[in-house]
Amino acid sequence: MIINYEDLPQIREDYHDETIVFAGGVFDLVHEGHVLGMQYCKSKGDLLIVGVSSDERVRQRKGLDRPIRNELGRLILVDALKPVDYTFIMPTPNNVDSPSIQVIKTLKPNIFMDHEENKQRWAESIQTIQDLGTKLIFNISPRTDSSTSIIERILKKYQED
Repeated sequence: MIINYEDLPQIREDYHDETIVFAGGVFDLVHEGHVLGMQYCKSKGDLLIVGVSSDERVRQRKGLDRPIRNELGRLILVDALKPVDYTFIMPTPNNVDSPSIQVIKTLKPNIFMDHEENKQRWAESIQTIQDLGTKLIFNISPRTDSSTSIIERILKKYQED
């Protein structure tokens, strides 16, 4: 179910006895790695809530030619994945916290999950995450693909023709 960021405290209240897992990402071109990742996340708790990066945030992180799909399209696709219970657009970064830390402060999930390849990104924030009462778990499954590599293959293939 698609919700607003502002709905997260009510979700936490409604599911106070449940293990809530939070994960986030761009999901520019949804592929099997995303599906497998969401299945793994869901296996760690009762409720899986997924934040989808805003178009603005994707442009900041990946460049002006991204995202390929707009945030509403990406939100709808992620929301349709079987393991996902709730989706929302991640908040805009502020001067203090990353969008994920903002969500953790607002939602108070039991578990925050990311892929192991992003482990270094969280090195400075791991204590903050733990202090907020959230356990950080890294998905160690091999990366099967990425939106960026799919885009690169498409460009290469069709630039040759």
